[in-house]
Amino acid sequence: MKIRYLYFFFLVVSLNTLTAQIPQRQIDSLIHSLSDLNEEEKVVTLNNIAWNISYNDFNLGLDYAFKSIELAKKINHIKGLSRAYNTVGTIYADLGMYDEALKYYNLTIEINKKNNLKDGLASVYANIANIHAHLQNYQIAKEYYLLSNQKFRELNKVDSKVKTDLSLSKIYSVLNQEDSADYYLDEAFKSAEKMDKNPHIIANVFVGKAQNELVKNNYAQTLLYLRGAEEKFTQVNSSYDLFQVYKIYGELYYQQKKYALAVKYYTKGLDKYSKNSTVTLKSDVYKGLSDTYLAVGNFAQAHFYQTKHILITDSLNKENSKNRLLIMENTFKNERSQLELENLKNINRLQEAEIEKQNTQKIALAIGLFLTLMLVFFVLKSYREKRKANELILTQKKIVEEKHKEITDSINYAERIQRSFLATTEMLDNHLKDYFVFFKPKDVVSGDFYWAAQLNNGNFAFTCADSTGHGVPGAIMSILNISSLEKSIEKETEPNKILNKTREIIIERLKKDGSTDGGRDGMDCSLLVLNKERTQLSFAAANNPVFIVNPNRTEWPVNSLPFGEGRGGAEFKPDKMPVGKHDNDQDSFSLQTSSLQKGDVIYTLTDGFSDQFGGDKGKKYMIKNFKELLLQIVHLPMLEQEKKIAIEFDNWKGKLEQVDDVCVIGVRI
Repeated sequence: MKIRYLYFFFLVVSLNTLTAQIPQRQIDSLIHSLSDLNEEEKVVTLNNIAWNISYNDFNLGLDYAFKSIELAKKINHIKGLSRAYNTVGTIYADLGMYDEALKYYNLTIEINKKNNLKDGLASVYANIANIHAHLQNYQIAKEYYLLSNQKFRELNKVDSKVKTDLSLSKIYSVLNQEDSADYYLDEAFKSAEKMDKNPHIIANVFVGKAQNELVKNNYAQTLLYLRGAEEKFTQVNSSYDLFQVYKIYGELYYQQKKYALAVKYYTKGLDKYSKNSTVTLKSDVYKGLSDTYLAVGNFAQAHFYQTKHILITDSLNKENSKNRLLIMENTFKNERSQLELENLKNINRLQEAEIEKQNTQKIALAIGLFLTLMLVFFVLKSYREKRKANELILTQKKIVEEKHKEITDSINYAERIQRSFLATTEMLDNHLKDYFVFFKPKDVVSGDFYWAAQLNNGNFAFTCADSTGHGVPGAIMSILNISSLEKSIEKETEPNKILNKTREIIIERLKKDGSTDGGRDGMDCSLLVLNKERTQLSFAAANNPVFIVNPNRTEWPVNSLPFGEGRGGAEFKPDKMPVGKHDNDQDSFSLQTSSLQKGDVIYTLTDGFSDQFGGDKGKKYMIKNFKELLLQIVHLPMLEQEKKIAIEFDNWKGKLEQVDDVCVIGVRI
């Protein structure tokens, strides 16, 4: 995520003389000139190279920045050291490494305060504000922007002040303080009009105006400002800003329900300008494309782009940096408090006007309400009984709506809790590499689940399971089942012994349910274990089948049932008992093994897919058809297989209700 180009239009302010990307030929020229420069000139040039080259290569940017720091320390170049620290902080912020970014921003602040470098302080305050804005700490971000804005005003740095004016306008808009938002947007616009030789600043103001008009649904004005911004950014060849402009075009046409144009501009931005763009901006465009395709009923494309959006958002872990930022802001509490007083004086006129406007509205509202009540009283006086009945109905309706909201909120919260117990994308990526998980709960929360863990002997285990029940009861049971699995693997490493121990724990825990002999709940599951070399599969299965498909394989284990033309697949039958209380719960689960060959694809699933009613005659899908589907798609990449399975399920189900949770896992060796 490039902090210097946040999608939410909070602008970075650099200590460098070059704040926007320059062409590669100019970067190459700077690199070639290094040998001809003295040491002070090298400090500045190394930092300028670092800033500009990081648009395309973060690591190379850091290399040049650290060279600038090393040389600046050697020759005691204070201003150069301050600029290089700020550059390193900004690159780390671009990478989402907020702890490291804060470390170097803090060093920048120390140097600037110690040496009274006001320009540097103004810039680093704006950069810290950018991080807070991205993490949605809007109140804190506002205070840092105000601090930066004041210092730029004192320094008469008009171009930098315009940037913070725009950021403050957006912040106040988010905080629903529209008068203040309009005030700072107008300030930026008036300043930009005087800077006709700086098309980049003017274009940024146009973007701010376009976003402001879009929020108000003023589509014609939005389009006018977007075209102006596109022209200016094209003039200065700023690919990052053009990508943002095309994203806003997409949002505009989506709101107008001109979905073909929305797809055109979202895709145009991705195709032309996304190569060196921010992952956050890409994520927003993927989300926009997903919403657009969903609106036109293209569910496959909607799912495809939603998956891309989720993969990016899941990879960004902001919590540690967010907590550190909240602590850091205390360092500047007093200075921000003084600034807030000065800012209150500057916008006092706006606040008084807002209060007067609100008072006028309240008086008008009160008069209107009184007249309305009098009218209602006289008109409905003769229908008192009917009114009472209507009031009772409305009261009951409100109670039902409140209860429904409470239940919905509780279920959504339960879904977040349940998801925290599932196998993480990071863990599966690290251990399985080429795989998919098709997970489609019947309700918000699910009885089906997928789980994985590295065992004590270094082998990797994963499971596809169907807990008793679905919805909320199934979700609660799934958490009990997962916690029992996690307890079992503390000592056991063989899949059959893990299931034996898990069954023992589940039965013991459910003895306390109040029934005579304890609950008969649990789960059907397949627990699969891959050795470190991924040459051997061992597993135990409770009512859930396991398949291995490889059209090029000719020999199969004796404990399997080959299927398909050319015997391209093999089925391994499960034990006919659940992991839970059962007539045969004293019997051990069977340990099954199979050697693995390159190209083998392992599949396992719960019964939700095969039990789904649909098709022309409204019948169950059946496991036989699922095996035929696997033979048809096994040659495809794993993510393509997941899409094919999703499409097949939706086509089969049609307009019928989904009958159960669905979970399918595929892993290619």
